[in-house]
Amino acid sequence: MLSDNITSIVNGGINITNTTSNMTSVEEEEEDIWPAYLTWIQKFFAFWSILCSFAICREIIADPRNKRNCRSNNASPRMPKQTGSSLQSSIGRILINLSIADMIFSFAVFLGEWPAPKDTMYIHHARGNVGFCTFQGWLRAVGYLASPMFSIALNGFFLLLVRYRWRDQQLWRLEYKVTAGIWLYCLAWSIVPIPLQAYNSDWDVCWVVSAPIDCIDDCTRGLGAMYLEIYFTFIHIWVCLVSTIVLMVILVRTVKSIEDKASKYNHHPNCKVTAARSGKNTIKGETTVPFSLNQPTNN
Repeated sequence: MLSDNITSIVNGGINITNTTSNMTSVEEEEEDIWPAYLTWIQKFFAFWSILCSFAICREIIADPRNKRNCRSNNASPRMPKQTGSSLQSSIGRILINLSIADMIFSFAVFLGEWPAPKDTMYIHHARGNVGFCTFQGWLRAVGYLASPMFSIALNGFFLLLVRYRWRDQQLWRLEYKVTAGIWLYCLAWSIVPIPLQAYNSDWDVCWVVSAPIDCIDDCTRGLGAMYLEIYFTFIHIWVCLVSTIVLMVILVRTVKSIEDKASKYNHHPNCKVTAARSGKNTIKGETTVPFSLNQPTNN
């Protein structure tokens, strides 16, 4: 009788232990599936980001009006006449570099959790290794650093063109220095985390974090990753964001000022007389550009 009670108690304890372990495994499985579920959403948007950036590059490169601007200011007799305005060549190349940076970043995001090492906890579709994870983190860092910097360059070149009336030759000289400087800066900073072993799995993508995931005192890789992450995620991004906002505000105010001056000129009572003397026809609703890029401005 006593032995039967002891046996039932032992069996009951075993059943409780098995039930607890099963509940723990279910919780771990649910926690494992949730990040993987989210990564499929980011893969979808990353894929479309790559396609849209590629379309922008293709549109700029394939436009014959932009090719004509690169060769000379005069149209080739063999080239059919095109209507509309072409994109300034230096600004077009800055926009191509911005799209390339976006494609690099989006491709790294599209890879998602696949490059993470197979033994990484809580990562459902981890199929890579440390080297592949480092490569993904490096790609993401290059695009992450370059994209906002080329946004600043794009706004800055528009401002030089519209507000300060820089010519194509002046923009061309500055363009190559800015482009080379941005790419060298991004490549240099993206290489810094590699010897520090700071590129590790960060749930949905490899990034500048310590390993294992969410470690504090028991980290085995990337002990100084926190300081690099602060620079990448906060200092660099916020400086670029504030700079872009300032340039955009100045550019908007400049364009608004030009439009106000053009509107006053078009509605001036002597506007039609001046246009008739110069041999130009005024079109209703047309905005007069106060300067020309190909001719010297007379004050």
